[in-house]
Parts: sequence; C-alpha cells; structure tokens
Amino acid sequence: AGLLGWLFWRYLGWVQGQVIQAQEDLAVCVERERHFTDDVAHELRNPLAGMRSTIDVALRTDHETDELRESLGDCSLILEKMESRVDRLLMLARLDGKRVVFKEETIELAGLVEDCWRPLREEATLRDIVFENRVPAGLTCVSDRGCLAIVLANLLENGVQHAGVAQRIWVTADEESRGVVRVAVANTGCQLEAADVPLAFDKFWRGNGALDCGGRHAGLGLPLVRRLTAALGGEASGNVDENGVFTVSVVLNGSSIP
Repeated sequence: AGLLGWLFWRYLGWVQGQVIQAQEDLAVCVERERHFTDDVAHELRNPLAGMRSTIDVALRTDHETDELRESLGDCSLILEKMESRVDRLLMLARLDGKRVVFKEETIELAGLVEDCWRPLREEATLRDIVFENRVPAGLTCVSDRGCLAIVLANLLENGVQHAGVAQRIWVTADEESRGVVRVAVANTGCQLEAADVPLAFDKFWRGNGALDCGGRHAGLGLPLVRRLTAALGGEASGNVDENGVFTVSVVLNGSSIP
C-alpha cells in the first residue's frame, strides 16, 4: 500500500506539472498573439489614415485627370509601404511560431547580392548613392536562399533609406573558417550613436534619421534580419564607427539550419 501510495502521488505530481506547463505555454501563445495584433494595428493605423485622407480630398474636389492620377499614385505608394510592413510582421510571427521551413542549398553570394540590389538601383541612382559589391567571385555558403535574400534585401534597403545624397553602400564577405562565412553591409551617413546600435534591432525602434525617410522606415528591417539570421543558425550584429559608417555583419554557419 505504501508503494502504491507513493507511486500515486508521484503520478499526481507529474500530471500537475504537465497541466502547469500547458497553462504556461498557453499564456505565452496568448501573449504572443496579443503582441502580434498590437504590432499590426500599430503599423497599419498611420498608412490607412494617410490613404483615407488622400481619397477624401480627391472625392471632395474637382480634379483634372493628372491630379487624380497623382492622388492614385500616392495611394499606391502607401499600399506598397503597408504591404512591405505586413510581410515583415508575418515573417516575424512565423519565426515566433517556428513555422518557417528552411531548405539548404549552396549559394553564390556575389550573385545573390546583385539580385537583392537590383530593385534598389533606380532610387540609389536618383540620389547619387554609390554601391559596391565587394564580395569575392566564387565565394559560397550553405543556407536557405530565399531567407538569406530577405536578410540581404533588408540590409541594403536600410542602407538606401539612411544613406544621404552622394553617400556610399558596400557589401563585403569572407570565409572566417570552414563553412563559416561573414557578410557585412555598410553605409556612410549614419546618424546613430554607438549606444543606439543595440536599440536598432528592436521592433519599431526609430532613430532620429527615420524622420528623413518619408515614413518608409518602420523599425522592422533590422529586427527581422537578426531573427531570421538566428533561425538560419547564424548571428547578426551592428556597429557604427567615428566616421559615421554603419555596418551590419551577418555570420552564417554553414549547414546549421535547424
């Protein structure tokens, strides 16, 4: 009877522990869902208000065709910003829920950098921003191409948003050890202080320079870079030097995708 009683209480304790763990897991899920809902509401409120204001003005006034086209163009730009922000929020949510499926492949880095830069080339040219792809030809890494493209595209876009007119952006890469590759994206004209760099990887944090980005900077690019790089088995870090050069380094540990 003593042994049976001891086993019963041990089993009861185990069940209670499982129930408590399930309750804690549920609370975490609920809190994560609440944060995601808050994030979406926060990011969509201002663009929606801007689009509604543009439409209201267009409807109340007799416009010529060119003016209406301009109003529609403004709405299109707002929708483009919203789409970008929603895509980043959804990726962050999928990473939180471990719902991103990775596929390993060998990636030629210089070519991937060129692919990620191509959509930004026109804007950079208009602002006289000089871009240099210094990644050695033939340097490869093993990772998920689509996810790594998101990382590089966000870093390059961040550089374009924060580099002033006639500034520079460049990408370097080297193999630190067998299978470990470091990719660095740098831009001049950074307005961050050294103490601000860790904050730049927090969701929705905006430095003073964000005010000059026409509302495009949502404070989601660098957080996504860090989270996605970690999910790929690597790490991302940033620094700013005394000359105002902001550099984000991404270390990729080959074949380490979970």
